Amino acid sequence: MAKIMIIEDNPVHNTLLCDDMEDLGHEPMPFYDLESAREALKDTIPELFIIDMQIKENRKPTFAFVTELLKTKQYKGIPIIIVSAYVTPEEIRKEIPGFPLENVVEKPFNVETISKKVKELLKGKK
Repeated sequence: MAKIMIIEDNPVHNTLLCDDMEDLGHEPMPFYDLESAREALKDTIPELFIIDMQIKENRKPTFAFVTELLKTKQYKGIPIIIVSAYVTPEEIRKEIPGFPLENVVEKPFNVETISKKVKELLKGKK
């Protein structure tokens, strides 16, 4: 069972993602904002992140948060899935150089797409 941090401000999407992760046998850690997620990272390190790129109508703090995760030693190497309805791959490439665009899932998404990506990134961990 992997701990999966889900940062999604839309309650419906957050619940959908959490339910899907539980169905896969993982432990979802739901958060609705970056501040509470950052605080939780002081006590636990997840094995995967699922992050909505536009939290509270603002994408700049989320770009900074993802960049921070990629550069911080203790989080480097932890897979990140970005979900977004508004942020383009070009914008991600510009704001987060080197981010694997195959880990970007556009909204609206179906749970099968997310499930497949999680399985691929965790290589069957349970």
